[in-house]
Amino acid sequence: MNLLSVLHGGHGRRLRVRRGAAMVAEDGMSRLRVAIKPRFRKHLAMLGIAAMTSVGLVGGVAGSANAVSGSGGMIIVSSPSDVPAGAVEDSPSQYQTDNECDDTRSWTLTVPGTEAVTHIEKKYKKTVTIPGKDAVTHKEYKYQRVTEKTKTQWYFAKYTETRSGVKVEGEVQWGAYGPWVKWSPETHTSWQDSDTPLGSPAYHADWKEGNTYYYRLWQARPTGLTRTVPDGTLTETTSDWVLTMPAGSGWVQTDVKTVTDEVAVPPSSKTVYYDGTADGSVNEADATWVKTSPGGSWAIFDQQTVTDHESTPAVVTHYGWSNGVQCSTKVEVPKPETNVICGPDGNDTWVIPTNNDTFSWTLNDNGDLIVSIVRANTTFNNGTTAINLGQAPDANLPCNTEVVTVQPAEVPTQVDKGAVVTEATVVAPAKVTQLAFTGAETVPLGLSGLFALLLGAGLVATARRQGRRANS
Repeated sequence: MNLLSVLHGGHGRRLRVRRGAAMVAEDGMSRLRVAIKPRFRKHLAMLGIAAMTSVGLVGGVAGSANAVSGSGGMIIVSSPSDVPAGAVEDSPSQYQTDNECDDTRSWTLTVPGTEAVTHIEKKYKKTVTIPGKDAVTHKEYKYQRVTEKTKTQWYFAKYTETRSGVKVEGEVQWGAYGPWVKWSPETHTSWQDSDTPLGSPAYHADWKEGNTYYYRLWQARPTGLTRTVPDGTLTETTSDWVLTMPAGSGWVQTDVKTVTDEVAVPPSSKTVYYDGTADGSVNEADATWVKTSPGGSWAIFDQQTVTDHESTPAVVTHYGWSNGVQCSTKVEVPKPETNVICGPDGNDTWVIPTNNDTFSWTLNDNGDLIVSIVRANTTFNNGTTAINLGQAPDANLPCNTEVVTVQPAEVPTQVDKGAVVTEATVVAPAKVTQLAFTGAETVPLGLSGLFALLLGAGLVATARRQGRRANS
């Protein structure tokens, strides 16, 4: 694993861990060498990094009291191109992972520390003389005027409206009234204060001309002629005190008063504090810290030292990267079971296992069984991830067949005790399938024939057992 150097503060002892080497502790007086097994080297290196991070020494610049580690000790990047410009690659790498098979790189980025930057700020004040002021006043007035009122009057005269109708089935069917027409000669004339017709329309006359009936109403109505006439007087008075005479003519002043806008102020002085404005503020809390004098009569009354930038230590940040190569796991080729079927070679078939998170099984059209690895970073011992197991191996299991001769006869339905049955026969109905019997003819069987065959075989077996008991 990579070299790690740790400065053990206060003891002057250096601990080194190098790939393929031993751990050496030396203090200039004695040497202690301890052999480290390879499988523990990586974990020891990571422990060393953790220890260095806890004391702020990971990637630190030797002899720099201001060196501090970056946030988190080390920043892991997804690509070397993500490492900031100016970072220096460590040799050997200081980045360690739990993965035994990956390659790592690390970089150190050092940002130098800075000195504190300060400046002086001051507060200013001055005494201002305030001259006295005379009182400020103005006059206010009340006014009144009397004006003659007038009104509009409308000229009225007699008007009529007429309607006509014809008699239908003894009843006069009237049409609508025509327009109002001024009566001539002019009568019922008057001047009115409103243009509303007087009263309601009243009967005037009715008559008949030929077959047409007529009916007329009359009413005093405005003719459209108007006049303006006197209507008494109007007295107007300003309700509030005003500064000037109202618009219009005829106004007469009836009252006057003097109003004080600002009372007289005697001369005085005050202390003002510079707040960034020319006049300043009378409140000391408003005084502003400034770097330069505002000039004039402003005088310093307070000052302070302001830090623009605090001193900063050198910041050391470490970056690590791994190519992420994972160690592969080797697995044995599984051996699935087979279905053993008696008969000629090639009868046996595979028992296809169930797919899981490691293996996937596929049976192709030729009967070959293919096993594939689906788990990541896993291969068979030969380095592949798929193997064709071929067709199922045949066990060559012989078939043990008992010969039954089938003759066209009825199958007995009952066997007497002690009887021995050596042959059973069935009656074959319509042909359904073929059964081959060793040394016998091919016999067609139907469903009832097959049932009879099975029944006969059972009776034969029963008879044989009973025969053996009788002989014994």
